[in-house]
Amino acid sequence: MQRSVRVMMVSGALFLLMTGMATAAPICATGMVGPGLESCLGPISANSSMKAMGSGDLRNLRFRVYWVNSLGVQTLLYDATSLSFTAVWDDGTSPNLFPGQFIVCAKRPASYTNPADYEICLDPDYL
Repeated sequence: MQRSVRVMMVSGALFLLMTGMATAAPICATGMVGPGLESCLGPISANSSMKAMGSGDLRNLRFRVYWVNSLGVQTLLYDATSLSFTAVWDDGTSPNLFPGQFIVCAKRPASYTNPADYEICLDPDYL
């Protein structure tokens, strides 16, 4: 995909025109997840790239990202316990994941007694 950026003046105002570039904002979900529970966002479709992000207010949130194939089968791409994360995939990833669908999840381990606030996001075709 060819990408170009053009700057033009219209009635004294500066406009930035982006051709062939993603302009959508990330899709996010926020909430509270209790001990032993998992909250997920998706599946969200992407054609050429995907950025997954997550953060929480307490340590030991488990973040997972899944890729969903055309038959609906989920494959785990990312699995880490942390305060926050960012992971990216693009059309150069092997095996090829695009076009495809992605799911991001936040889980609070059952060994903790208090719930945690979280935010999880997927940013399709961000490149």
